[in-house]
Amino acid sequence: MNVLRLIRIQNCVLAAFAVIVGGYLQSLQPDKFQLYLFALIAALVCGAGNALNDRLDIEGDKVNHPRRPLPLGALRSTEASLVALLLGIAGLSLSILLEFHLVLIVLSAEALLVWYNFRLKRIAIVGNVVVALLGAVTIVSGGIASGGDIWILPGSLFPAALAFFLHLAREMTKDIQDLAGDRVVGFATYPLKRDPKAALTIASLAAGIMVVLSLLPIYAGWYNQTYVFITVLTVDVPLLVILILLNIESKPKTLRAANLIFKLGLVMGLLAVYLGGVAGVA
Repeated sequence: MNVLRLIRIQNCVLAAFAVIVGGYLQSLQPDKFQLYLFALIAALVCGAGNALNDRLDIEGDKVNHPRRPLPLGALRSTEASLVALLLGIAGLSLSILLEFHLVLIVLSAEALLVWYNFRLKRIAIVGNVVVALLGAVTIVSGGIASGGDIWILPGSLFPAALAFFLHLAREMTKDIQDLAGDRVVGFATYPLKRDPKAALTIASLAAGIMVVLSLLPIYAGWYNQTYVFITVLTVDVPLLVILILLNIESKPKTLRAANLIFKLGLVMGLLAVYLGGVAGVA
């Protein structure tokens, strides 16, 4: 159970789901072997990245996330390192069964995660963009694994764009939430280099772009009414409400609520494009 909490199993499942949705949005008859194997690999790589992140952030998490397994003492740092290594090796090893360009995607993702955890997340804005990019690439990778042409819109590319801006907004608000611990370990996050208000402005801008983009399929006729209903009611409206509340006053409980709404928004957004696109024509 502690290992599942370490790798944040819910995020791993979400990564796998994003790959599968991206695959079916790209092609209604995907290469199922490649697609589902890549979904498993995405979950493994996600778990490896989370384990490595917690292993390197123990001191900061003692302040920001004291109930996580490592600061709580439920797991040792060596155990976290081993989990990260084994999951990373497993993901890369399984990728050998895929086409070569998919192997390169897995290798690049793992290299970027290592670089991020050791260096990039300490650089203001850069680390946030890297995480957002990895979240978006997960969906596009599903499209590539399906064997479809990712340049045909909306496909997997459009929902990946939505995911990028939503991830970026979430990452900025998480940095505001983690100010105390990041200050302890000396991270140069944007809220620390500038101020939380500036970070909130970027988060609001990113979320605003996502909301505007989410309305594009209504006018382009890409998805059915199910997409409109789910997106507007469960993604756009809650997102706008929480951002208004954050801009009024960024209380800790409001930041926690924002983090949850952003994560649920990712889940519901994927469900919206799947039901509005794949299920709507299947």
